[in-house]
Amino acid sequence: MTRLSLCQRISGLLSDTRLRSRLLRGGAGSVFVKGLHSVLEIGVAVVMARLLGPAGFGVYALATATIRLLAIPAQAGLPILVLKEVAALRATENWATLRGLLVRTSQGTLLISFSLAALAATTVWAYSHRLDTEFVSTFWWAVALLPLLALGSIRGAALRGLHRIVAGQLPEFVIRPALLLLLTFAQLYILSLAPFTASSAMLLQVVSAAVAFAVGTSMLLRHIPPQVLQTPPHFETKRWLRSAVPLSLVAGMYMLYTQADLILLGLLRSPHEVGVYRVASQSASLVAFFLTAANTTIAPFISQFYALHDMEKLQRLVTMSARAILACSLPMAIILLVFGKKILVLTFGAEFATGYLPMAILVLGQTVNAFMGPVGNLQNMTGRERDSAMGITITALLNLALNLLLIPRFGILGGAIASAAGMVTWNVVLWIAARKHLGIDCMAIPLLPMKRNV
Repeated sequence: MTRLSLCQRISGLLSDTRLRSRLLRGGAGSVFVKGLHSVLEIGVAVVMARLLGPAGFGVYALATATIRLLAIPAQAGLPILVLKEVAALRATENWATLRGLLVRTSQGTLLISFSLAALAATTVWAYSHRLDTEFVSTFWWAVALLPLLALGSIRGAALRGLHRIVAGQLPEFVIRPALLLLLTFAQLYILSLAPFTASSAMLLQVVSAAVAFAVGTSMLLRHIPPQVLQTPPHFETKRWLRSAVPLSLVAGMYMLYTQADLILLGLLRSPHEVGVYRVASQSASLVAFFLTAANTTIAPFISQFYALHDMEKLQRLVTMSARAILACSLPMAIILLVFGKKILVLTFGAEFATGYLPMAILVLGQTVNAFMGPVGNLQNMTGRERDSAMGITITALLNLALNLLLIPRFGILGGAIASAAGMVTWNVVLWIAARKHLGIDCMAIPLLPMKRNV
């Protein structure tokens, strides 16, 4: 199927010209931003891995993974809530409640993120005599990332809810990694500051995140409807809290599931193995590139079709998206499986060649992920947060148990097996839930007939 015919078929799902235009523009823009983000992220990984070596890169990756894990309770499930609510409030022109939502979620995120940052800093200080010196100094800088990441997620979600899909992704996905690369080269080749350590790399990431956050905030102020800023805020805090609790559980368990392997490798194995595994997992994540891009684009439209009770159109959108995701993901999976070892050696260095087998296992898991389509996104955008929470809780606990069982014996290979098993479990559980409760099959190629109520 050609790209043109695919776009034509997707556009045929929609009779509304403006809606069709937004979906196609948002999809193309999201693919471009995600592609640029993937290139920049790989560039950052290559530069950091070569400058720091496997051990130093492992310290840097472990500190980053720890902060990203803490960023989830700091966000408290609010980005997904903001995305849904902003899209709905904008459609109904409920400007007072929209302003109240942005104010209250920002207040909550600030309070929680600063509290967690203080707690994390205090904990590391209390145990600093037992921890690696370089990790401690790296973590001090990483703590400053916590409020920036949490608030940045809220701001990006608000922009996407306003149908500014590209603007909602640019600061975090393009500006931050691009600036990090520029600052790294400036420190090494212009300022000639040495040595370059994991802590100095983290400091540069904090500076990059701060600049990206400032740019993103200015984008939100530019794109937000002027009526929002001119209207006194109206708060529906209790209703927002009821929706945020299951979403927070989903986000927390998802981050536990995605970061448990890296953190447990840091606790149970050496920094060298953490660095190698980080390279392997980041390379395998390229297979999920189109899934991530599609999820970002179709989320508001899933919510819209469901609100209109147009399940036929929703099924067609999900199916076409899943097929497009699979068609675009398979070539990358094949390239990594066939040439993965050469790619690792040429890109990151011979020390990272041992990451090929874990990478291959993760690639297979990501391929299943692509085949199953936007299962998690479908649950979150149709009010089935509890199903999503159940699925990710089962997955996270299974993944944690497998990591604890396999990592001490098999190292990075065990972490890869546990993560791949988690991917499959997550997708199967949510696929079953979507069929049962929504009557929607998310698979690119449905394997079972769907029984529909007449």
